[in-house]
Order: sequence, then C-alpha cells, then structure tokens
Amino acid sequence: MYSAVIFLPDDGKEFEVETSAGFSFRTMITANMLSERGKTGQFFRRAGVKTGDKVIWREIGPYRYHIAKL
Repeated sequence: MYSAVIFLPDDGKEFEVETSAGFSFRTMITANMLSERGKTGQFFRRAGVKTGDKVIWREIGPYRYHIAKL
C-alpha cells in the first residue's frame, strides 16, 4: 500500500481544496485545523465518510489539494 505524508500549508495563506464530492472551497490552517469547517463537514457527509474510514489528500498544484474517501 502506498502512503505519503502531505503537509498542508500553515503559513497563514489560503489554499484551495477540490473534493471528490464535486465542489471546491478555500481554507487555511488556523489553530491546527481547517478554518472552513462547514465545507469540510459537507465533504465528509457527501462522500459518506464514517468513523474509521480513510481519506487521502493529494497536492495537485501550488496551494491546491484534492481530498477523497479511500
């Protein structure tokens, strides 16, 4: 199984997140969490992520990431 560590930018700059659930949003890291918690929760609901499921973050460009349920 492939695994890699993705470091999300924590420099106070916004970055774009494209989701496998068909929408994108902009967010940044604040207090060690994503500032856009509503859209993050929306992704988890639409993708059907449950406790114990895994998600994958991929860097797709500068300040651009993709998130999907495995």
